[in-house]
Amino acid sequence: MIFLQQSYEVPFTYEGYLIVVEGKVNDQPARLILDTGAGAGLYTPKSAEKLQLKSMGQTLVGGGGEKLVPAKITNAKIEIGGAIQTQQLGVILDLPSGSKGEFDGIVGYPFLRNYVVQIDYATKKVCFIEPKGFSPDPKAQLLPMNLRMNIPEIPGKIDGIAGALRVDTGYSGTLTFTSPTVSKNALDKKYPKRVETVLGKGLGGVTIGEVTRIGVLEMGGIKVPKVVTGLSRDKSGALADTGTIALLGGEVLSRFTVTLDYPGKRFFLTKNADFNQPFVFSRVGFSGTFEGDGYEVLTITPGGPAEKAGLKKGDVLTVLDGQPAKDLGLSGSREIFRRAPGTKVQATVRTATGTTRMVVIILQDVL
Repeated sequence: MIFLQQSYEVPFTYEGYLIVVEGKVNDQPARLILDTGAGAGLYTPKSAEKLQLKSMGQTLVGGGGEKLVPAKITNAKIEIGGAIQTQQLGVILDLPSGSKGEFDGIVGYPFLRNYVVQIDYATKKVCFIEPKGFSPDPKAQLLPMNLRMNIPEIPGKIDGIAGALRVDTGYSGTLTFTSPTVSKNALDKKYPKRVETVLGKGLGGVTIGEVTRIGVLEMGGIKVPKVVTGLSRDKSGALADTGTIALLGGEVLSRFTVTLDYPGKRFFLTKNADFNQPFVFSRVGFSGTFEGDGYEVLTITPGGPAEKAGLKKGDVLTVLDGQPAKDLGLSGSREIFRRAPGTKVQATVRTATGTTRMVVIILQDVL
């Protein structure tokens, strides 16, 4: 008698709440990001060469940010934890420095659609379950899942504003209102306390907007209070989508075991031990992105810690508390930026003219 394996489990690591797994592409070892917000696989020219990917044509692609960018079409065999799919559609393009380009590839809808995908954030394991072998947890919160443009969406409500939430594990933030939702509901008036910040960095470039704290996010019978939430200004791209009210990212999802039943179009949430942890916004008083060997400052909160320390837009933090920023990465830097109020963070800063200096940032709440 032959028994068919019904599930394939693999551990993952975090990079700023992005899910990173070890797998294979065309039988070559690869570090891969699992991205429910990706309609196709994605590779850089460098990783495409390593993974022996061939170009099959040209296209334009978009995502976070406002620009469409040119890309080459490819396909590949992908294996993760024993789950194998062939002829996987993907694109090859240059990614912005300091974004997802440090990884060999991004795995999206063409692979995920074949499984019930269960992400256990508490144990850092993801399981790809054959649909016939899936038995849902009767205690989990069940929500219908719509696939629009191959991206999962679930119904939700944010402070009384009801609509579709785009489930995006490739977005490492918490929650961000789309710009049409911001405009339609006059959210700049609804939330008077706001801080300008970088909301994300995607294929279309850097997204700068504002963040605030909402009262409550509702997903079925689950209520998540006081989420730090972005207000997008984008005029095009994912954050300007009129079909969704907000993007739901990894920092909120990490408080659950998340199960996406792609074939059955069902979505399940089970709270984990982190559910009641407060949402902490960066306490350094600036935001930016990784560029080369450091963290470039793009916005500064008036009167905040960074301004008091003398930081300016365009400065690059190359060392944080004695550790190279490029080694800390997004996750490590974020941990430092969220330490307790009153904590002193020593940083080496390179200015736009190339000179360097030392600064001490005293952390405080700005939101």
